Amino acid sequence: MSTIIQIKRSQTTDVPSGLANGEMAYSFSNDKLFIGQTDTSTAAVTNDIVGGRYFTNMLSHAHGVLTSNSALVTDSNSHIDQVITGGLVLGASGTTANAITGIQFDSDMSTANGTMLVTAAAVKSYVDDTAGNIVSEFEIGDNTGSNVSFTTGSLLSFLGNTGEVQTSTAHIEGTNTAVTFGLVSTGVEAGTYGNTTSIPTFTVDEKGRITSVSNNALSTNLSIAGDSGTDGDGVELLGQTLTVSGNTGQTISYVTNNAIQVALTDSVAINDALTVGGNATVSGDAAVTGTSALNGVTATTVQANGTLDVTGDTTLTTVSASGTASLNDVTATTVQANGTLDVTGDTTLTTVSASGAASLNGVTTTTLDANNAATFADTVAVTGDTTLSTVSASGAASLHAVTATTIAANSTITGAAGLNIAGTSALNGVTSTSLQSNGDLTVGGSGTVAGDFTITETLAAGNTAISGDMTISGDLTVSGNLSYLAVENLVTNDPLMKLGNSNVTDTVDLGFYGMYNGGTYAGLARDASDGKFRLFTGLDVEPDTEVNLSGAGYTAATLVVGSLELADSDVSVAQGGTGANTIVQNGVVFGQGTEAVKTAVGTEGKILQSLANGQPVFSDLDGGSF
Repeated sequence: MSTIIQIKRSQTTDVPSGLANGEMAYSFSNDKLFIGQTDTSTAAVTNDIVGGRYFTNMLSHAHGVLTSNSALVTDSNSHIDQVITGGLVLGASGTTANAITGIQFDSDMSTANGTMLVTAAAVKSYVDDTAGNIVSEFEIGDNTGSNVSFTTGSLLSFLGNTGEVQTSTAHIEGTNTAVTFGLVSTGVEAGTYGNTTSIPTFTVDEKGRITSVSNNALSTNLSIAGDSGTDGDGVELLGQTLTVSGNTGQTISYVTNNAIQVALTDSVAINDALTVGGNATVSGDAAVTGTSALNGVTATTVQANGTLDVTGDTTLTTVSASGTASLNDVTATTVQANGTLDVTGDTTLTTVSASGAASLNGVTTTTLDANNAATFADTVAVTGDTTLSTVSASGAASLHAVTATTIAANSTITGAAGLNIAGTSALNGVTSTSLQSNGDLTVGGSGTVAGDFTITETLAAGNTAISGDMTISGDLTVSGNLSYLAVENLVTNDPLMKLGNSNVTDTVDLGFYGMYNGGTYAGLARDASDGKFRLFTGLDVEPDTEVNLSGAGYTAATLVVGSLELADSDVSVAQGGTGANTIVQNGVVFGQGTEAVKTAVGTEGKILQSLANGQPVFSDLDGGSF
């Protein structure tokens, strides 16, 4: 396929007239190519000559040969045989040029100037005539004021003595002249200072030189002291060893990497009252015959035949007390008290057993056993933020703000005794005939009603939460204004979803919507006012019974479909269609206002153009003539 494009041209006129900006024209009369150009949109268009055979003929000759009435064209070596000029101007681009007007042939440089070039012969003659005037000897001196002569052609050396930096005197060594350097003496005698019993003291001036030095005696005797005893003559550091010994059966000492460590022995026996006020770690068993008070202690086994009082950040594995046991801020695996057990503070217990009354406050425990094995004979009272794994009680159990895996009183809590929970509680795997909660109640476990989890009485006032799976075999009726389903996926067996069950008078909008960006809404809804369905996005006002079409951010959403089938075959222009049910093959569609669109069809090589009325047509591209 070929397309004919013709620019404006003339066989007789030298210069075209009336060119537009960027329009081209060719004159065969003078063989020049023109283009119209203007500097601004309002300035007049002028003709610029941009080429033509007139100029190309000036380049059509042998390369590297000077040709009259032609351009200079070099050969492949960038060479031209000759250049004839009345003057030569040399200068870098952008600088003031130097005009060369003549050649200097003789050695008389008195007439030389900036417009003449000098030949090599003239330069040689000038140098030969003036070389005899060069100076070959000069004076050199040092900081003492002594000067000597130096003759060119000799070796000039500057030498420095090892460890010296200051200039000294100048002297003659044969035919060569040399300068040496040195330091002025500070008066310090050369030698070694300091030894095993003394250390040296130096004075250094601003130049870094040592101006004085002296020895100072060093003490080598170390005095020592203890709770009892005397040190005698102390320890001679150069010849004696300082030994730190442990007390038999209580402490032991050992040295590792120049460090002395003192520790308790594996088994410590204390036959009197024991009070630990700081942080203590007992790796073995600790047995105390009398009353014991522990604070900040870590021990594997603690046994007290009397009263046991534990406070502070204490960690115990097994605790046993024949009398009253009081625990505060304690972590223990097993606690057994044959008397009253009082546990307060942030305490974590795994298994707790007491023969007398047990009082727990702010306690975390795995097993709380009352009247089972080692028994609690009295009522179990648990208050504060307490976490329990298993609770068993023969009497009534009163719990406050409790989290427990299993809570059982006589296996199943029944009758008037019941289970009373005063605060917010979380229960798992509970079977109860009478279950009452005055605060929030969270129930976990299997979560299947009438299965593993059974509640036969009505829950008291408060919020009820059920974690885990939940199966309801009958209908579920939810009353209220809002129902929330906090799930990732919603699955239903119903094939159709019914909305607006009570909308008998068509007064509310129908549809669905979702939220994004924390408060922006999008969805599809039927407008009750006109019966039209609208797909919307960007709405900042959450829909209630209607979608607010004038609400902030409301925008008609974009719908992406694979194909769209319409009831009407021809969609009018007014409705966003073409008004036509067919389009001419390979045609270019153009509008006709409110009428149906039309098409323009071209043939091979034709170019789409506009008629005077703006209608598109296909035709050749012709610039005309001048």
